[in-house]
Amino acid sequence: MKRALSCTVLALLLWGCSDSPSEPKVATTVVVTPGSVTFDAVGATKVVHASVKDQKGGSMSGVALSWSSSSPAATVVGAGGDSAVVTAAANGTASITASTGAVAGAAAVQVAQVATVIEKASGDQQTGTVGAALPVQVRVRILDRLGSPVAGQSVTFAVTQGGGTLSPTTAVTGADGGAATTWTLGTGTGTPQAVSATLQGAALGAVTFSATAVAGPAATVAPNGGSGQGGMAGTALPTSPSVVVRDAGGLPLAGRTVTFAVTGGGGSVTGATATTNASGVATVGSWVLGPQAGLNQLTATVSGTGVADNPVIFGAVGCQGGGGAGYAITLCYTTPMTPAQRGVFEDAAARWGGLITGDVLDVAAAIPGGSCGEGSPSLDLNFDDLVIFAGVEDIDGPGSILGQAGWCFRRTGSLPILGLMRFDAADVAALEADGRLGDVILHEMGHVLGIGSMWSTLGLLQNPSTASSVLDTHFSGTNGIAGFDAIGGTTYTGGLKVPVENTGGSGTFNSHWRESVLANELMTGWLDTGTAHPLSLLTVRSLADLGYTVNTAAADGFFLTLSVRAPGSTTPRGLRLENDGWAGPQYTIDRQGRRSRSR
Repeated sequence: MKRALSCTVLALLLWGCSDSPSEPKVATTVVVTPGSVTFDAVGATKVVHASVKDQKGGSMSGVALSWSSSSPAATVVGAGGDSAVVTAAANGTASITASTGAVAGAAAVQVAQVATVIEKASGDQQTGTVGAALPVQVRVRILDRLGSPVAGQSVTFAVTQGGGTLSPTTAVTGADGGAATTWTLGTGTGTPQAVSATLQGAALGAVTFSATAVAGPAATVAPNGGSGQGGMAGTALPTSPSVVVRDAGGLPLAGRTVTFAVTGGGGSVTGATATTNASGVATVGSWVLGPQAGLNQLTATVSGTGVADNPVIFGAVGCQGGGGAGYAITLCYTTPMTPAQRGVFEDAAARWGGLITGDVLDVAAAIPGGSCGEGSPSLDLNFDDLVIFAGVEDIDGPGSILGQAGWCFRRTGSLPILGLMRFDAADVAALEADGRLGDVILHEMGHVLGIGSMWSTLGLLQNPSTASSVLDTHFSGTNGIAGFDAIGGTTYTGGLKVPVENTGGSGTFNSHWRESVLANELMTGWLDTGTAHPLSLLTVRSLADLGYTVNTAAADGFFLTLSVRAPGSTTPRGLRLENDGWAGPQYTIDRQGRRSRSR
């Protein structure tokens, strides 16, 4: 009996020392494996597992787990039991968590796309006009190994054939993996054109785009060279006229036929049919001006239809030498004139050429167009001795400005080589009607020679007057004084010799002989009515003070009777030659043809 009791007590003690068979297991640890996951492409997947441990470190199975991702870079979906599928969704990092109750475990995820593909998206095999931008941009897409777009990649575009241009040459891919550039084709039509696209920093095969360039329609033809020249009648112009033909995009067109034809002035051409070169330029062989001084015209016509501004018209001025054995005046008619008007200019040139007998140093020079009056032609020739641009044009209608004359270029330290004479058409008609045009042209040509227009330059004008200050203005050249004395000036007591006009307004005073003393002499500032206007010994000898060699015997007969006329008693009458001096730029030119502006 005692033995049985002891066994019972022992059994109870042993039971009290062991765990209770009814204590529940509690999840205390969750471990996700693998602990880190790296993806190189969007859409890539990886299965992860979670193991759960209880409070004693024992494994627990069948525990319900919740799976979550900390960012849009990755998604996670439970696959049943302790597994889940992680999917790369975007570049970036995420933490994938498996949790049960308050216990959780996590794995680190990194998504970093690797570009493995560069493909054409648009713009290949287009056809466009030479030199023009293609209508569709050249575009590529950068993809990872699963075909998802890769953003932020730098793509370099380069022209590999055809000579075109790109804008931009480097582009960064957007969210769709695309990068694009605008391709402007080169100017050649016979050479294939190509562009490459490469991904910087990646050893991927280069992508090549091709295009075909075709000539656009001819849109315009325009002068290219040789416009507005002047030259001696019957000779070839120094620059052969040329035109340039361009397409609608403004690019030159080669291979177009251009025909040149003389349409005015009676000249001739060589090489009348020309073909545009690679620069779109066609040039006539030569243009020989007509045999008479005057306006010449040449047309250049592009064959075919649809060419704007076709034909191009070229104008040129033919020049011809005037009278004078030792001194030649060359006339260049810059406007249309009647034969009678041309005759008046030629008579004036002959008269002055007969008074000046000495040849003046020739100068070979190139004078730019527009430098001796607006629209004046260019000249590239040997100047012997004086060249004058002569024109009759609309200025301001009857009255007011009759015309303007003077020199534009003179030899350095010496005499004029180029001048102009321009007259108002309305006033010329009136002067022709009353027979005074010849005297006016002769008078104005004297200003081109330097009378009045070079006095101040050479220091021969003393005590000049102004509009508000009338002074004893006079010409101090010794030859002029001698000429004045020879025509009766020895008895002059009105001031210093030779008296110069000190009234009459701008363009009259300081540049003419004084009307109150010299009366109807040609170079006074008024054209008297109903009387002759002699070109006196005073004027002829004053030319010697300017540097000319003169024939005094050719002067008109003229004598003053100052003793019976009080100084200043002559009242100016007739037409006042006001503002008749050329007020534009003046230049000097040396023996080497180098120009220097003096005014």
